[in-house]
Amino acid sequence: MVVQALTPAYGKTLDAVRAEFDTPNIETILSRVRSLASVIGKTKVHDLDGEGYKKLSEAVCEQIGAIVNKPLHEGPSPYTEFVTWISGIGREHPVEIFTTNYDLLFEQALERTRVPFFDGFRGASEPFFDPSSVACCRTPKCT
Repeated sequence: MVVQALTPAYGKTLDAVRAEFDTPNIETILSRVRSLASVIGKTKVHDLDGEGYKKLSEAVCEQIGAIVNKPLHEGPSPYTEFVTWISGIGREHPVEIFTTNYDLLFEQALERTRVPFFDGFRGASEPFFDPSSVACCRTPKCT
Protein backbone atom coordinates (compact mmCIF):
# COMPACT_ATOMS: atom_id res chain seq x y z
CA MET A 1 0.00 0.00 0.00
CA VAL A 2 2.88 2.34 0.82
CA VAL A 3 4.64 1.63 -2.46
CA GLN A 4 1.42 2.08 -4.41
CA ALA A 5 0.77 5.43 -2.78
CA LEU A 6 4.31 6.64 -3.53
CA THR A 7 4.55 5.26 -7.08
CA PRO A 8 3.55 8.51 -8.82
CA ALA A 9 6.45 10.39 -7.22
CA TYR A 10 9.00 7.64 -6.52
CA GLY A 11 7.95 4.60 -8.57
CA LYS A 12 11.16 4.07 -10.54
CA THR A 13 13.35 4.44 -7.45
CA LEU A 14 11.17 2.19 -5.31
CA ASP A 15 11.12 -0.48 -8.02
CA ALA A 16 14.92 -0.39 -8.16
CA VAL A 17 15.27 -0.60 -4.37
CA ARG A 18 12.74 -3.45 -4.19
CA ALA A 19 14.65 -5.32 -6.90
CA GLU A 20 17.70 -5.44 -4.60
CA PHE A 21 15.87 -7.89 -2.29
CA ASP A 22 14.46 -11.37 -2.83
CA THR A 23 11.41 -10.70 -0.67
CA PRO A 24 11.21 -6.99 0.09
CA ASN A 25 8.92 -5.67 2.78
CA ILE A 26 8.38 -2.13 3.95
CA GLU A 27 10.99 -2.48 6.70
CA THR A 28 13.76 -3.65 4.36
CA ILE A 29 12.84 -0.96 1.86
CA LEU A 30 12.83 1.74 4.53
CA SER A 31 16.14 0.53 5.97
CA ARG A 32 17.75 0.64 2.53
CA VAL A 33 16.30 4.08 1.80
CA ARG A 34 17.62 5.42 5.11
CA SER A 35 21.04 3.86 4.51
CA LEU A 36 21.29 5.50 1.12
CA ALA A 37 20.12 8.83 2.57
CA SER A 38 22.92 8.75 5.11
CA VAL A 39 25.83 7.76 2.89
CA ILE A 40 25.53 8.85 -0.74
CA GLY A 41 25.56 12.62 -0.35
CA LYS A 42 25.20 14.27 -3.77
CA THR A 43 25.82 11.05 -5.69
CA LYS A 44 22.70 9.71 -7.40
CA VAL A 45 21.61 6.11 -6.95
CA HIS A 46 18.41 5.05 -8.72
CA ASP A 47 17.77 8.70 -9.68
CA LEU A 48 17.94 10.14 -6.14
CA ASP A 49 20.75 11.70 -4.13
CA GLY A 50 21.06 11.61 -0.34
CA GLU A 51 18.59 14.45 0.16
CA GLY A 52 16.13 12.74 -2.20
CA TYR A 53 16.38 9.54 -0.17
CA LYS A 54 15.83 11.50 3.03
CA LYS A 55 12.61 12.90 1.54
CA LEU A 56 11.61 9.43 0.36
CA SER A 57 12.18 8.08 3.88
CA GLU A 58 9.93 10.77 5.29
CA ALA A 59 7.29 10.03 2.64
CA VAL A 60 7.40 6.30 3.47
CA CYS A 61 6.91 7.03 7.18
CA GLU A 62 4.09 9.44 6.43
CA GLN A 63 2.34 6.82 4.31
CA ILE A 64 2.79 4.13 6.96
CA GLY A 65 1.23 6.50 9.49
CA ALA A 66 -1.69 7.27 7.19
CA ILE A 67 -2.33 3.58 6.60
CA VAL A 68 -2.07 2.32 10.16
CA ASN A 69 -3.55 5.23 12.09
CA LYS A 70 -7.05 3.79 12.29
CA PRO A 71 -9.46 3.90 15.20
CA LEU A 72 -10.41 0.71 17.00
CA HIS A 73 -14.05 0.04 16.18
CA GLU A 74 -16.61 0.03 18.96
CA GLY A 75 -17.59 -3.28 20.48
CA PRO A 76 -15.68 -6.52 20.91
CA SER A 77 -12.52 -7.19 18.93
CA PRO A 78 -9.47 -9.41 19.37
CA TYR A 79 -7.74 -6.39 20.91
CA THR A 80 -10.40 -5.70 23.53
CA GLU A 81 -10.82 -9.40 24.27
CA PHE A 82 -7.08 -9.78 24.85
CA VAL A 83 -6.96 -6.72 27.10
CA THR A 84 -9.95 -7.99 29.07
CA TRP A 85 -8.22 -11.34 29.50
CA ILE A 86 -4.86 -9.94 30.68
CA SER A 87 -6.42 -7.34 32.97
CA GLY A 88 -8.89 -9.76 34.56
CA ILE A 89 -6.28 -11.53 36.67
CA GLY A 90 -4.15 -10.01 39.40
CA ARG A 91 -0.47 -10.49 38.59
CA GLU A 92 2.72 -10.08 40.60
CA HIS A 93 4.58 -8.75 37.53
CA PRO A 94 3.27 -6.66 34.67
CA VAL A 95 2.32 -8.35 31.42
CA GLU A 96 4.72 -7.59 28.58
CA ILE A 97 3.22 -7.26 25.11
CA PHE A 98 5.55 -6.96 22.15
CA THR A 99 4.20 -5.66 18.87
CA THR A 100 5.76 -4.09 15.81
CA ASN A 101 3.82 -1.00 16.88
CA TYR A 102 2.56 -0.33 13.39
CA ASP A 103 -0.90 -0.08 14.81
CA LEU A 104 -2.04 1.61 17.94
CA LEU A 105 -5.02 -0.66 18.46
CA PHE A 106 -3.63 -2.34 21.58
CA GLU A 107 -3.05 1.07 23.10
CA GLN A 108 -6.59 2.11 22.23
CA ALA A 109 -8.01 -1.08 23.75
CA LEU A 110 -5.96 -0.58 26.93
CA GLU A 111 -7.10 3.04 27.21
CA ARG A 112 -10.72 2.11 26.56
CA THR A 113 -10.68 -0.33 29.47
CA ARG A 114 -8.58 2.04 31.60
CA VAL A 115 -5.72 -0.43 31.98
CA PRO A 116 -2.48 1.48 32.65
CA PHE A 117 0.36 0.73 30.25
CA PHE A 118 3.83 1.93 29.36
CA ASP A 119 4.98 1.91 25.75
CA GLY A 120 8.66 2.81 26.13
CA PHE A 121 8.26 6.51 25.36
CA ARG A 122 9.05 9.31 27.77
CA GLY A 123 7.95 12.91 27.61
CA ALA A 124 4.55 14.44 27.07
CA SER A 125 4.80 17.33 24.61
CA GLU A 126 7.48 15.65 22.49
CA PRO A 127 7.74 11.97 23.45
CA PHE A 128 10.98 10.15 22.70
CA PHE A 129 11.82 6.46 22.80
CA ASP A 130 14.05 5.47 25.69
CA PRO A 131 15.43 1.95 25.18
CA SER A 132 16.57 1.74 28.80
CA SER A 133 12.96 2.15 29.92
CA VAL A 134 11.97 -1.15 28.31
CA ALA A 135 15.14 -3.09 29.10
CA CYS A 136 14.27 -6.02 31.27
CA CYS A 137 16.58 -7.25 33.93
CA ARG A 138 15.46 -9.89 36.38
CA THR A 139 18.61 -10.14 38.48
CA PRO A 140 18.83 -8.81 42.05
CA LYS A 141 21.54 -6.31 40.99
CA CYS A 142 19.08 -4.30 38.89
CA THR A 143 17.32 -1.34 40.40
